[in-house]
Amino acid sequence: MFAAFRGLFKSRVFTVVLFGLLLVAFVALGVQSGGTGGGGVSNWVVKAGSRTVSAPEFKRRFDAQKRELEQQNGPISIEMAATNGLDLQMLRAVAGQEAFAALMQRAGIRISDAQVAAQLRKNTALFNPVTGQFDQQIYAQRLGEQGLTPAGFETLIRDELSADQLVSGLAYGLRVPRIYTSWIGAFALEQRDVSLFVVDPSMVPRAAEPTDAELAEFLKANAARFTRPELRAITVVEFNPAGLEAQATVDPAEVQKRFDFRKDSLSKPETRTLLQVSAANAGQAQQIADRLAKGEDPAAVAKALNRPLTTLADRPKSALPDAKIAAAAFALKDGQSSGPVEAQLGYVVLKLIKTTPGVAADLTAERARIEAEIRSQFAQDRVDEQIEAYDMAHSGGMSLTAAAAKAGAKVVNIGPVTAQGQNEAGMPVPGVDPALLKAAFAQPVGADSEVEEGANGASFALRVERVIPPTLPPLAAIKPALQQLLVARRTLDAVNARAVALTERVTKGESLAAVAASAGATVSSIKGLDRLRASQDPRVSQGVPRDLLEKMFGVKPGEAFMADAGPPRIIVAKLDAVRPGEVNQVARIIEAQRPQLTGQVFRDMQGQVQSRAMSVTKTKMDLARARNAIGVDPELAAKVDGKPAPKA
Repeated sequence: MFAAFRGLFKSRVFTVVLFGLLLVAFVALGVQSGGTGGGGVSNWVVKAGSRTVSAPEFKRRFDAQKRELEQQNGPISIEMAATNGLDLQMLRAVAGQEAFAALMQRAGIRISDAQVAAQLRKNTALFNPVTGQFDQQIYAQRLGEQGLTPAGFETLIRDELSADQLVSGLAYGLRVPRIYTSWIGAFALEQRDVSLFVVDPSMVPRAAEPTDAELAEFLKANAARFTRPELRAITVVEFNPAGLEAQATVDPAEVQKRFDFRKDSLSKPETRTLLQVSAANAGQAQQIADRLAKGEDPAAVAKALNRPLTTLADRPKSALPDAKIAAAAFALKDGQSSGPVEAQLGYVVLKLIKTTPGVAADLTAERARIEAEIRSQFAQDRVDEQIEAYDMAHSGGMSLTAAAAKAGAKVVNIGPVTAQGQNEAGMPVPGVDPALLKAAFAQPVGADSEVEEGANGASFALRVERVIPPTLPPLAAIKPALQQLLVARRTLDAVNARAVALTERVTKGESLAAVAASAGATVSSIKGLDRLRASQDPRVSQGVPRDLLEKMFGVKPGEAFMADAGPPRIIVAKLDAVRPGEVNQVARIIEAQRPQLTGQVFRDMQGQVQSRAMSVTKTKMDLARARNAIGVDPELAAKVDGKPAPKA
């Protein structure tokens, strides 16, 4: 439904009206058509008027967007991004943003340093944890972690604040007319009544058993479907640690040694919860300490003196970065407050709220895990020794199996098996490593592979003994399956033909009940179903076939139609009536949808204004530089664009 409205909003008349409103604002602010020329670095990826985006900056923005997408969809490689056009989408988005910012600059929209500073000071992540104030050093450090400089970040803030001011002014009071959302309400809550019956195989003659000639013709026509894939018989040398742990002898002294080495990391240190009041100077710190010593509430003292109060919850001594604060904190008893502490960043006074004792590591609790670790290490060392012995014997001229015997490695025969791990009957072969299959189907027949890594710490070497090429099985081998398939297809064709004939009778004027009775079917009905309930009520989706739901909302009253009830069953139905939704419910839908539709209209406006800004500022984009910045291979880029790769 929204697509229809968006089509209206993107129509020529509507667009002219919107551009008129927006461009009047720019003209009133003194915007002139045409670019302002150069500036910026020479390796720009986007150039909009006097603004440029360098290759490193584009990479930073691209990486940030990629990380956000990966949080929702999983890892995205550069190859995936380029193949799916993410690089070009991001380039266009950056160009639109920069063109809009350039247009605002030329319109005279300026954000003061004071406004930028005020915005920065709203971000508590940039505050010093001791002073509770904005910290320039922390600010620069946090930006550096994101690949930003203060100047670059403040430009982004200016752009955002400028856009917010302009957009909020233009959007103020924007609200689509109620008539638009009334269409949505009427559409969503329109009620429909349907009568129907089901045509099934019991209503048609039993399909004749196919002859051998018919089966042969069917097999020939569907040869690709029934052709068996290539199979390979493989000899495999396994280097698997899984069966070697039992051979390990665990020395209690080694267990004790490992435990002692990790004891500190396995132990839970004592932690303390503190209240910290920062003071402006030594005198004020003494005043705070005296008031806390008398039992006054730290929050009340901090508020009275207009000083920051910080809670340090469950901190071990090692987590307190200031050595003097740590020493003072861990010298207190529960409920006790300290005297003035001269910390690195100024004077503070502490009050200990709670002490949580530490818990020492216990060898009894850790023994099983350490012993398992020792056995696992033994098994992996043994596998490494087997691989080394095998390599020496094999490179010295021994065959694959003889070298395996000398190394004490296990030899197994697999197959014939397909690349997907199935046997000749099409059943999965249990325990076959996908990495092994991949290597086997890339290996020439009769050649020994190198030792390769498999799953779960195992490795393998293999030889392909023989290859069975893709073959069409003889008719006799699959005759029962073919018979069943062909009979099912003929039955479905007969059911469908019967449903078509019955539907035509309803279309010509016979009642649905009479037509159903002639076929021995029972009529049922669906009353008062609307689109909103059909899409949201799980009981509807579970009880009504999806094809019927889709078709009943696309036909006219009195129209007969067919729908799939799941093969080999076909529904014959007739739309009996269409009624408007309940007035009060439609009214609620109208008001609920107005903000959403208004937002959609304004997003369309923003996109079109960005396009206009790119035209006015003569914005340029360099896709080759953008791809080079994010590491897209030139050959892949050429393949995506459908052109040959440029010569080096």
